[in-house]
Amino acid sequence: MKPEYSCALGTFSIDGMDVGDVASKLFSEYQIHTVSIKWENVNAVRVTPHVYTTTKDLDRFIDAVGKIAAS
Repeated sequence: MKPEYSCALGTFSIDGMDVGDVASKLFSEYQIHTVSIKWENVNAVRVTPHVYTTTKDLDRFIDAVGKIAAS
């Protein structure tokens, strides 16, 4: 919760899943737009919440990622 440790950009991956597939599922199944990055040593899904992103939106995102990871 300290400003010096916060930002509006994050990346993640799910072991055993292609990041492109994760980003596609987030959009097609949950209408959550992310970007998959496969460049040099980066292989991740980029998430960029904004000031208008609500806590409810973030909870929905976490729920979606959990469901995708469990599938």
